[in-house]
Amino acid sequence: MVREWADLLPAEIETHVAQYPGREDRLAEAPARSMADLADALTPEVEKRLGVVWLTPATFVSSGFVPASTLPAPLRIVAEWNPATAAINAARKLFGNQAPGGSELVSTGWPATHSTYYAPLCSLAIMAVFVPLSIRAYRRAATS
Repeated sequence: MVREWADLLPAEIETHVAQYPGREDRLAEAPARSMADLADALTPEVEKRLGVVWLTPATFVSSGFVPASTLPAPLRIVAEWNPATAAINAARKLFGNQAPGGSELVSTGWPATHSTYYAPLCSLAIMAVFVPLSIRAYRRAATS
């Protein structure tokens, strides 16, 4: 239905679809009566997804797209110790793939040379921090 509306609008007007949370295929329900009602319903859904926004820059400051050795010194240090770099390098090593541009990994830091150990260690460290925090938040929400 929205695609048909988009065809009727001028080219400079964009259309974006937002599905009313929890509504799915329940078209018989009454729609939101105001933008405030719709915003109130959408806000919790948007907030949930904002929790992973930090991942995007973290993947760009890694060796995922360019070799870490080509980055400026401060970014190279961050990239070499970035858990995303470790996971990417470990996957490349385990699958026999090369770094971008066909260049070999030039980084000599411990995470670069031991990526198959560092990647799981990072995962365990992240879980050690956030699993207890999640459990505490869940228990707090369940009792209130």
